[in-house]
Amino acid sequence: MKRRGIERDAFEREAFPYLATLFRTAYRLAGSTADAEDLAQEVLIRLYRDFSRWQTMDQRQGSTLRICRPV
Repeated sequence: MKRRGIERDAFEREAFPYLATLFRTAYRLAGSTADAEDLAQEVLIRLYRDFSRWQTMDQRQGSTLRICRPV
């Protein structure tokens, strides 16, 4: 269980800088605050599930925003 907590802390630290941009992009795509929150949450879940790969990407912001489109 401790490993998962460490991974979660690392994810939060790595993802936090992208939250505002992610929400703005989700809002433009969804058109409403509630839908944008749902979309952003789905993207964050996908990123968390594949965190080890996302963590090694050079262009994290672009990768994060690209995930918004097919969700």
